[in-house]
Amino acid sequence: MPLPVRIRRSIQLEVELTRVVDLVELAPLASFGMDRRNLLGPTVDQSRMVGHAVSWLGCAGLLVPSACHSGTNLVIYTNQMAPADCVDITE
Repeated sequence: MPLPVRIRRSIQLEVELTRVVDLVELAPLASFGMDRRNLLGPTVDQSRMVGHAVSWLGCAGLLVPSACHSGTNLVIYTNQMAPADCVDITE
């Protein structure tokens, strides 16, 4: 049986957010007993806990290291965006 085909579409965004938590280095989480292994590991419990905390604080974005690739992911909490914040598709 052939594998299903996954269609991917890349888009480019221009993003301006006033309140973003930067956890790319992950060092701030060490005081809470979290490290790269358990935050980016196979379970998502701690990742969800961090995401909920960022949302509860009213932040519109969260920068985190990618769990799958080298690079950084930006999580956008659209319901937390301030009037001055914007996300536009540029391509």
